[in-house]
Amino acid sequence: MAFRSPLLLGALLLETACRLNAPVIGQTADPRSGRDPSLGAEVTLEIMTKQPPYDLIARDGSTCRVAPDVFASARVGSMFRCPWVKGYSRGPVQDPSVVVFFQDTMPTMSPFSEGATYNLRTSADRESLRATIKQQRALWTAARPQNYKFLLRVDCFCPGPRGWQLIQVRGVQAVQAWDKTGQPATLNDWNTVSIDALYDNLERSVDRDGVVQIVFDPRWHFPTHLYTNAARLPDSWGDVRATRLRPL
Repeated sequence: MAFRSPLLLGALLLETACRLNAPVIGQTADPRSGRDPSLGAEVTLEIMTKQPPYDLIARDGSTCRVAPDVFASARVGSMFRCPWVKGYSRGPVQDPSVVVFFQDTMPTMSPFSEGATYNLRTSADRESLRATIKQQRALWTAARPQNYKFLLRVDCFCPGPRGWQLIQVRGVQAVQAWDKTGQPATLNDWNTVSIDALYDNLERSVDRDGVVQIVFDPRWHFPTHLYTNAARLPDSWGDVRATRLRPL
């Protein structure tokens, strides 16, 4: 078939090129020119962070570029099937500004040396702790920054020491977390939580635990050190540290 119009031929060639190179929903692409993405077989990896405009990042630094609606709905910490591209990012995702937060943090637990101790086997101590929590939480709510970061360490008998993590909070919800190497950490409901969630756990401990020891930050009024020991279960202790709150 002969094309009589050079303009028609040029339009057809342009349309074909666009179809061949357009992004496909869920397909990984490398935006850098001159590099073949070398897509492999689809595998399922955990999403450790999301990098605008449309990249999902796995723990090992592998990248999956997705469509805008997929990017918006993808949840950090969920498993995602994709032809991940290895080597697109420079190794495991790290952020030097995150690592600075962890300077001078202790690698192991230190003894509880200050604060109040409540024997929750007695009604007087239970009521006293409830009153203290209510007062300190009201002060925290009044002073709380809209968005903030802070360091959190949650240790317990099982699974044991977990190490410090940097938590970023918007409102009352933790939205992102990093470990001491600057790599993203998975969000969950026990060791990557907001300070409001810490208060929720503290309020529940009044009727659950046998002993509570606690220290509050004098400026922001959040628990900086919380030790709990269950009333009826052996070796059922928890040790929570929070520090270095920084408004954003």
